[in-house]
Amino acid sequence: MKSDKVKNVWDNIYEDFKGHDSTNRYIYSKLTKLLNRYVSKNNSILEVGSGSGAMVSYFQNHGHFSVGLDYNINPLKIAKRTFKAKNLVRGNMFNLPFKDSSIDIVWNEGVLEHFKIDKSIEAAKEMARVSKKYVIIDVPNRY
Repeated sequence: MKSDKVKNVWDNIYEDFKGHDSTNRYIYSKLTKLLNRYVSKNNSILEVGSGSGAMVSYFQNHGHFSVGLDYNINPLKIAKRTFKAKNLVRGNMFNLPFKDSSIDIVWNEGVLEHFKIDKSIEAAKEMARVSKKYVIIDVPNRY
C-alpha cells in the first residue's frame, strides 16, 4: 500500500513535467560545480535516483559515460524525452544492478532523506559497493 502511494506521488510529479523551475535550475548549477571537482576525463558516473535526468544528460553531453537509475519509470521517460538522456536503468538503490567497483563516481541527491536512517545507510553501502572512487551524497536542507 505504501509503495503504491509513493508511486502515485512520483507519477503526479512527472505526469505534467514541463522543465525545471528556477530553484531546481539553481540547485543543478551548484551540483554541477560540486561534481565537476571530482569528475575527471573518462570517468563513469552513476546517478542513483536520477529523476528527470538533467544531470545524467549534462555529463553525457560533456563526454562521460553517465548512467541514470530510478525506481519509477516516469522520470526515466522524461529523461529520455526532455533531456535526451541515454543509459537509463530502472532499478532499486538497495540492490544496484551493477558489479562491485564498476563505476568511478556514484552519487545521489535528494533521495536518502526520505528514508529511515537504517535504510539510508543500506543504500549508501550499496553505492559504495558499486563505486571505484567516490560516493557523493547530497541531502538538501534550508541552510
